[in-house]
Amino acid sequence: MSLTPLFDRVVVEKINFDAEAHLPGLVISTSQPDDIDRGRIVAAGELFLPNGGTQPLPMKVGDIVLWKRGAGTKVVSFKKNLIVLTSREVMAIETAPEEAP
Repeated sequence: MSLTPLFDRVVVEKINFDAEAHLPGLVISTSQPDDIDRGRIVAAGELFLPNGGTQPLPMKVGDIVLWKRGAGTKVVSFKKNLIVLTSREVMAIETAPEEAP
């Protein structure tokens, strides 16, 4: 059994934001750190286009994303606390800077 998001939704598992653990170059306001949540995408839907086709979302399973606290719908699946977000509720995708050879 699995949880499959429909349309432009993603399912994320929230991870604790640790100022020391975030990727270099990502700046989050320290004046209001409680306004932003962070999590890893565990499932992603697809965008439905006006012509009837589909297109992958710009985020994929495994990506770490940021969203405004309170966004999305909280669900429990397989004893895990998850959040279902629309692609518009995701504010950013956290990516590692390219490492120099």
